[in-house]
Amino acid sequence: MSNIFLADLIGQGVRVEPHEAVAIAQLLMESGAVAPSAENVQLSTEGTAWCIGCDVTPAVFEIAGLLQNLIPPGTPGVPGALRYAIARALLEVDAPPFDSLADFSRSLQRFERGDRAAVVRSLIARRVKPVALHIVPRVQPAREPVSTPAPTQRQADIVAMPRPAARRVRRVMIAAAAVLVAALALIGVADVMKTGHVQPRTVAGAGRGSAPASASVVQGTQTSVAAAAGARADAAPTARVAPAPAAAQPRAAKSVSPDAPRGATVSPRHALAEDAAVVPALDGQQRPIFSPSFASNGSALFFHTGGSRDPHSAIATASADPNAGDLGVMTIVDDGARNYHVQPSPDGAYIAFDSDRDGERGVYIARRDGTNVRRISGPGYAAVPTWSPDGRRMAYIRAEDDNPKVWNLWLQALDGDRATRLTSYRYGQPWSASWFPDNRRICYSHEDTLVVLDLESGASRTFASPVKHRLVRTPAVSPDGREVIFQVFRQGAWLLDLHDGSMRPVLADPTAEEFAWSPDGRRVAFHSRRDGQWGIFVISRG
Repeated sequence: MSNIFLADLIGQGVRVEPHEAVAIAQLLMESGAVAPSAENVQLSTEGTAWCIGCDVTPAVFEIAGLLQNLIPPGTPGVPGALRYAIARALLEVDAPPFDSLADFSRSLQRFERGDRAAVVRSLIARRVKPVALHIVPRVQPAREPVSTPAPTQRQADIVAMPRPAARRVRRVMIAAAAVLVAALALIGVADVMKTGHVQPRTVAGAGRGSAPASASVVQGTQTSVAAAAGARADAAPTARVAPAPAAAQPRAAKSVSPDAPRGATVSPRHALAEDAAVVPALDGQQRPIFSPSFASNGSALFFHTGGSRDPHSAIATASADPNAGDLGVMTIVDDGARNYHVQPSPDGAYIAFDSDRDGERGVYIARRDGTNVRRISGPGYAAVPTWSPDGRRMAYIRAEDDNPKVWNLWLQALDGDRATRLTSYRYGQPWSASWFPDNRRICYSHEDTLVVLDLESGASRTFASPVKHRLVRTPAVSPDGREVIFQVFRQGAWLLDLHDGSMRPVLADPTAEEFAWSPDGRRVAFHSRRDGQWGIFVISRG
C-alpha cells in the first residue's frame, strides 16, 4: 500500500471530479477529521482517506469547506443540487442548516458513483508515475584522441532507429525529465503551504508590516460621537488585513500596548488556535445553550438555555473547569419567561440579563442566586446588557419608539433612573457594548463596521469589515484591551489588533458568535452549531 497527500495529487495535475470529492468527504466523515484540507488529507491505494493529526469528529461546515475547495465555483460538471447542499452546509443560503453530520452525509449520497474505496483507487491511479531516466554522461573534448566508450544497449537502440523515431524517443525523454522537475517543484510548494513560511510583500509607501497589495484594506478613522450616528468620517491612515493562518500551524499574533512606540520590539503572544483547541464547554445533555459569559474570577461560566423560538429560557451557571462536565450546572432563573444574555457583575454579587417577564423585553438586575429581580431599563424594548468594569454603569441596546427595527446604544448609571443615549443611528442594529478595562471606552458593531467609542471625549475609531460589505457582530474586547474578537457574518471569527488595526481569521466556524474572554485572556467562549446543535465551546490560546 502507498499513500499520497491530496494536495500532492492535485499538484501533479490530477483533477478531482465532483463524485470523487464527495467520496473523499464521506470517508472523512466516517473516520473523523477536524479541519480537513488538501494539505492534511491522505489517500491510499487501498481506497481509504483520513486526516493526518485529526482525531475529532469534524463539523458539517468543515467538510463542506473541503468540498468547496476541491470543486471550486466555476468547475464544469458540478450538479446544481450539490452546489446548493454545500452552500447550505456553509450557511450561505437562506435554508435550514443540516442537523448533523449524518444528515449532511445522507444529502451527499445521491451524488456518489459506486463504492467509495473504488472511487478513491481510481483517482489515485490517475497520478503521474515516476519515469526511469537513462542519462548519458557528457564527454569533455580533449586535444589528444580519446577512446569512445561503447554505447549502451539503450543508446545503440536509439542510434539504430530511423531519425524520426529517434527524435520522438528523445522528445519523450525530455518531456519525462520536465515532468519530474515540475513534480519536485510542486512538492516544494506543498511543503511551503504546510508550514506557512511565506514572505509577505510590502506595499510601496505603506507603513511597517503592510499587507500584500491584493489584500483588503481596513480604514481607521477618528470621528466625534455625532459622526457615530452614521455621518461619513475623515479618512485616516490605512491598516492591514493579516493573512489567514494555516490550519495545521496557526501563527502567533504580535500585540503591544496602545501607547508603545511604533518601532518597539515586541515578543509574539500565543495565538488563538482553532484546530484541537476547540472543545465543548458542557456536555451535550445541556443543549441547546447560548450566550456565554465568565465570572470575574474565571471560576464559573454563565449562559441561558432555550432559543428564540422556545416558549421560555432559563439562566444557569456552571463550573468553568473544562474537566467538570455538567456536575456543577445550576439553574438560577427559571420562571417561565424568556431570559437571555446573562452577565455577572464585576464583584460577582449580581447578574444582569434581558427578559420578557413583563410582556416586553427589558434589562433586569438580580442577585447572583436569581432573587430580588428588578427592571432598570424603563419602558420600551431593551436587551443585551454589559457592566462597566467598576460595576457602576450599564450599557444596553434600546429599540427606537417610532421604528422598533432600529436599535441604538444607551448608558445608565445604576444609582439613577435616567439613561443616556450613546448613538443615534437611523438604520440597523448595533450589537452589545464590550467595555475596555480603562472604564471609559466601549466597542460595538453596526452593520459592516466595528466602532471603538470614548465615552468621555466622544471620539470614535472605526474599522470596516475584513470581508467587504459583510456584517460584523458580537465584538468582545480582550481583558488587556489590546484585541477584539468578533464575528463576520457567516465567515467565522476574526481578531482585530488595536495597535496596528490588522485583522486575521481565527475560527472558520460560520455559526460561532457571542464571544466572551476568560479573565486571564487565555480562553474565549462562544456559542455555535458546529456539531449540529447549539452549544457553548471554548477556544484556547496556543
